[in-house]
Amino acid sequence: MRLRAGFALAALVLLVIAFACLAPATLLDARIAAMTNDAVRLADARGTVWQGSGMLADAHGAWRIPVSWRVGVAAALRGALSVELVPDERATARGVVDAQDDTLAFSALHVEVPGAVVTTAWTHPPVPRFGGTIVADAPSFRTDGTHVDGAIDLRWDRASVALAGVTVDLGTVEANARPGAGGMTVALRNRGGDVALAGEVRAQGNDLAVDATLTPAPTLPAPALIALRALGPASSDGSVHVTWHGPR
Repeated sequence: MRLRAGFALAALVLLVIAFACLAPATLLDARIAAMTNDAVRLADARGTVWQGSGMLADAHGAWRIPVSWRVGVAAALRGALSVELVPDERATARGVVDAQDDTLAFSALHVEVPGAVVTTAWTHPPVPRFGGTIVADAPSFRTDGTHVDGAIDLRWDRASVALAGVTVDLGTVEANARPGAGGMTVALRNRGGDVALAGEVRAQGNDLAVDATLTPAPTLPAPALIALRALGPASSDGSVHVTWHGPR
């Protein structure tokens, strides 16, 4: 009787292991939806939870990003998450994302996403529309929410922001994030467009500080120029220096 019970228990364990290994990638859709309050979904999922592909997409169909992945089994067994993004004929994302407890790390990460992704993440009205493509590269980056080590470089190509029927061309925007003063400092600048941008954003703990200079080009739409001048007094060249400090 004990032998039969042992066989039954072993069969049950093998069944659970088989289900975990063969769990369809479609199961990830519900998890991603729960994590993003239904803002982001995983469509056209193929393969398994451990190795598969699909399309990360806005719930309203504003954007779609092809992704392929492999999940590290060894990391999962010790309670961590290690996801390798694998480029293929559709997906350009590559690199490794590791998460354990409060620590998040990127290795050799390269991701290209449409600017509309920022629109989806915007939580307070009015909601602007962001155009262009954002390219992120992180050779090595690690943070536990308090301390930062490594760097992230962002390039926003064909950058544009539209609000209330007015579209502002920002050209190519570059943001370089580096550790600094117990947090992170992000240097900002752009090339071309209706406004020249130069400045930095500093994040330390729950504090966020912005220090930037905005210089309008002759092509800046009149409503946007009025809004720019409302941010502060203009210098002789028309530039406006903007500073802001508050909680993140």
